[in-house]
Amino acid sequence: MSLLLALACTGGPDEEVAPVANDSSVPAELLAGTWQVRVAAPGGMDAFGSAGWQAMFERNATGALEAFGPQGVESGRVHVQAAAAYRQAACVAAYALVETYDGDERREGDPAEVEYLLGVSRVVLGQDDLASGHFGQGGADESLAAADAAWTALAAEPIARAAWDDDALFPLPAVTAGTLPAVVEGPHYRFTIEGATLPLELADPTALLQAAWWHEAAATQAMGAPAANALLGPWRLEIEEPGEQAAELPIEALFLSSWSSADDLAFVNALVATEDPTSVGATVESFASRSAYAAVVQGCLSDAGVDPDCLEAGSRSLANALEASMAEAGGQVSADHRMFAGFATGGVLRAGARTEDALGNEYNAAVLRRLARDASTGPAADPVFFVALSAYHASTRNAHTSAELLHGQISFVPGLYGARIALDALNLRVQRDSGPGNPGG
Repeated sequence: MSLLLALACTGGPDEEVAPVANDSSVPAELLAGTWQVRVAAPGGMDAFGSAGWQAMFERNATGALEAFGPQGVESGRVHVQAAAAYRQAACVAAYALVETYDGDERREGDPAEVEYLLGVSRVVLGQDDLASGHFGQGGADESLAAADAAWTALAAEPIARAAWDDDALFPLPAVTAGTLPAVVEGPHYRFTIEGATLPLELADPTALLQAAWWHEAAATQAMGAPAANALLGPWRLEIEEPGEQAAELPIEALFLSSWSSADDLAFVNALVATEDPTSVGATVESFASRSAYAAVVQGCLSDAGVDPDCLEAGSRSLANALEASMAEAGGQVSADHRMFAGFATGGVLRAGARTEDALGNEYNAAVLRRLARDASTGPAADPVFFVALSAYHASTRNAHTSAELLHGQISFVPGLYGARIALDALNLRVQRDSGPGNPGG
C-alpha cells in the first residue's frame, strides 16, 4: 500500500490508468509546480511518512510539534498555524466584546471594567484611535487593574504589542521552538452584578495575543523570519507590519495546506497588502502567469468583481485538472488524489474572497467565504480559516454560528476557549435584546 493511500486510510491498491487530459484553463506548467502534483510523482511522498506529518494530517498541533522537534520548516509551520489561530481567536473575542459592550450596546449593570477589555479589543481590530480612551480606568479587580496599567503604557506606542513575558498580563515561558506552552485559560475576571444570580465571567483577548506573538517568535527560531512572515501574511492583524517575506518556500511549508504553491500564497499576500482597489486587477494579472489561483480568479474577474458562480466552477475545474496531473505524474490513480485536490478547491475560493476584500465588495467576499467553508471538508478543513470565519460571524452579531465554528477548533491549540467566553456574553445579550419571541443569534 502506498504512503499516499495510508494517509487517505483507504487500504485499496492504486490503479494503472492512462493520462487524463487537463480540462482547466490553467497551464500545465502551473499545475506541475503545485505540492499536489509534486508529491504524486514517484518518490514524492518519501519525506512525508513521519509521525509529525500524520499529526499534521489529523490537525494535531501538539503531536506534530512533539514529533518534529525544535528546528526546521516542519516545526516552524506548526508554530505559524498556532500563531495564526491565536490571532483569529483574539479577533473573535474582540468582535464579541465590542458587539456586547461598546457604544449603544452598553446596558445598565455592565461593570465599568469592560472599558479595559474594549480597549484591548480595539487594538486587536486595528482601531488605535478608539483604543486609548478605554484604558486607564482601573477597576476593583487587582489583576485587571494591573493589566489596564500595562496596556495604558502600551497604547502610547505606534504598534501596541503585549510582551509574552509581562508579569502584569499573562506571562508565558521563554520562547522555545518545538514546544506548545499552556495559555492561561479564561475566564480571567469575574464580577458580581447587582440583581444577577451568577457572576459575570469575562476573558481577556490579551492572553490570545501573547500566545500569537510567542508562536511567531518560535516559528522564526525554527524556520527563519522570511518563511514565517510569508506563511503568516494572510492572518496578520491590522496593527502589524508584514515584514520580509520569502519568495520561495520548500514543499514542507506548503504540503497539506490550502496554498498549492508559493506563488498562490504570494498572490494572497499581495491582495492583503493592497490599499488601492483600482490596482487589484493589475495585481491579479501580474500573478496569473505564475499562480494557478490567480489564473482562475482572473478568468472570473470583471469590473463588477469576482463572479462567485464562475469561481466555484473554476475551483472544481482546477481540482479536476490537479487530479489528472497527479495521475499523469505518478502513472496511476491513487485514492488520495481527489482528497489532495480538495485543498485547492477551498484555496481558490478563499483567494477569490481576498480579491473581493481588496476591491471592497463585502457581500461577494462573504459569499465566497461561505463557498470556501462548504468546500473545505475533512483534512482540507483548515482550523485557522474556520476560526477566522468565526471572527467574521462575531462581527455581524451572529454569536450562534460564530460559536459553532469556533467550537470545532478549540482542541487545535490550548487556550482558545477564552474566545468562546466572549461569544457566550454576546449570545446572552442578543437573546435578551431580541426578546422571548425572537431569540436571534
